[in-house]
Amino acid sequence: MIYTIYDPTSGKIISTVQSSDQQDIDLTGKTSIEGYYSPTQYKIIDGHHVEITAAVASTRDWAAAAREIRNQLLAHVDRVNPIWYASLTVEQQTELAQYRQALLDVPQQESFPGNISWPTKPIWL
Repeated sequence: MIYTIYDPTSGKIISTVQSSDQQDIDLTGKTSIEGYYSPTQYKIIDGHHVEITAAVASTRDWAAAAREIRNQLLAHVDRVNPIWYASLTVEQQTELAQYRQALLDVPQQESFPGNISWPTKPIWL
């Protein structure tokens, strides 16, 4: 099995390894996700691979790349079906709204785009 090793804080991909057991991989200060993801094409956010478009990656415009990642995460939230949304508890609806707002606020972080604190996606989402 191939695993992609990444920094959970920045989402930056560090390396890929092949191992028969994920527990055999030294993950000190890092995290892994199953599969191969190119560091020039992806970042790993909340355990999900997020594609950085070729145009953005080739320009090395990190602010644009961060916004692209943020937009993909927002698109995932905005795809929530209205019928399903209505079935969420008030707490879940509040969590979803807070997560969405935190994504919108990413570019306003003082350390943007160099060191982004990505908001944590609700577990149930």
